[in-house]
Amino acid sequence: MGVDIRGVIYNDLYGLLEFSAGNHKKRIFLVEDTVRFSYIDFLSLVDQFSGLLNSLGISPGSKVCLFLPNSVYMVCAYFAIWRLGAVAVPVNYMWKEEELAYVVKNSDAELIITTGEKFVMAAGLKRRIERLRHILDIGNAVDKLLVYPIPPRVMVKEQQPAIIIYTSGTTGRPKGAMLSHYNLLSNVRSCNLALEFSKKDVVPCFLPLFHSFAVTVCLLVPVSAGAKVVLIDATRGIKQMFFKMIRERSTVFVGIPPVFSLMAEARLPTWLPNWLMRFLFPVRVAISGSSALPVEVLKRFEERYRIPLLEGYGLTEASPVVSLNPINAPRHGSVGLPVADVEVKIVDEKGQECPESRVGEILVKGPNVMLGYYKRLLDTKAVLKNGWLHTGDLGHKDRDGYLYIVGRKKEMIIVRGLNVYPREIEDAINSLREVKESAVVGLKHKTKGEIPVAFVVLKKGMELSSREILAYLKSKLADYKVPSRVIFLDELPRNSLRKVQKDKLISMLSKESG
Repeated sequence: MGVDIRGVIYNDLYGLLEFSAGNHKKRIFLVEDTVRFSYIDFLSLVDQFSGLLNSLGISPGSKVCLFLPNSVYMVCAYFAIWRLGAVAVPVNYMWKEEELAYVVKNSDAELIITTGEKFVMAAGLKRRIERLRHILDIGNAVDKLLVYPIPPRVMVKEQQPAIIIYTSGTTGRPKGAMLSHYNLLSNVRSCNLALEFSKKDVVPCFLPLFHSFAVTVCLLVPVSAGAKVVLIDATRGIKQMFFKMIRERSTVFVGIPPVFSLMAEARLPTWLPNWLMRFLFPVRVAISGSSALPVEVLKRFEERYRIPLLEGYGLTEASPVVSLNPINAPRHGSVGLPVADVEVKIVDEKGQECPESRVGEILVKGPNVMLGYYKRLLDTKAVLKNGWLHTGDLGHKDRDGYLYIVGRKKEMIIVRGLNVYPREIEDAINSLREVKESAVVGLKHKTKGEIPVAFVVLKKGMELSSREILAYLKSKLADYKVPSRVIFLDELPRNSLRKVQKDKLISMLSKESG
């Protein structure tokens, strides 16, 4: 069957790189600091690296754990694994030994590819996990690749797993979402149609490549268009990121809300004419995903950089993009329209489809929806029903089909039987000019069931009292939605993907009341 992307039928992910290398040969594909690879040279590196993996016994269906930072090595390993018909298992490079051990064991990984200081940690697991046979320090291996014969390219079936990505696991152990070649290729096709990628595009990648958002939008989509990918170390700060984006003439900027918040606050000369701004910052479109983007941040960013910032919605289980604001008709506060080939519906607690503007659970259907959770049959059955992925997210649609997210089903606060959605309160708080960000959680209450509590981070040098915030909210929201209290923090707790960890905020409240 295959997936038609720009008139070419693909059955597997290695085929994306193979076709672009044949079509674009000397065109620059990947940049990391001073290292630059053309498409044809990078394909050669991938083929050689697949020879090393083959010598270690990696074959169709083998699971290979990638414990690497964003690098040429990481990208090379992905495509070499797919060339052999094996399955990539990327993990968070910041994880400690026990976190890594759980995923390596649960995924049945036979090999860990890592480098540098992480090699010692990974090597310690070999004695503990029977199925784990090899630990490869890729930094020491690349100079020896010519020793290994290049094996035949494996032609995989499109429904075979390509990658297992473990969800962040804010409640309980992480679950491994199995995404097939078909799932990812379908999402690449949808993103191409939505963003109109071309070979002239340049995409900076500072989001971690162990996350589905970066793998699909920052890597696979550019490859399918013959575009250039620039790897950026996010730990070096926003100034270094700007410098590399300007130097490489970046055109599509993919980020997450905390990054756009920092950029929106950055001081830029207001007198710059448009032509000079375009020269210094040649990005044609910015895309935000992973978590909710405050409307005030979006507005400030667009005013400052004079380009559209499109908010989208997705989840790992959907490869990951579900919806995106159209470039020519975005709506602030919305996560846009479903991308091509993807259906979205809103249902109530009885499973009946909700009318316009009524909040319910978001269900997703399409070729991008995962195969299931690895070795978690009951969890898979709980979220995949009759072809629909039950996301656990709450939202509604307007009359034109634009989707709006109001929060997680598990995060909804019920005050005296009335539903309160944290996102609505957070948006109201974030509209105050003194506020950098906020998070609202529910606290159990003897008579009301639950009450909302707000955690607020102020901008540096700004002052605002809890009384002022509550007075403002009373003028904007119904009384039952107004938080019972406001707690100020220096920063909100976040996981490695920069998502706010509301479970930690709830834990703080529980300890207080206990």
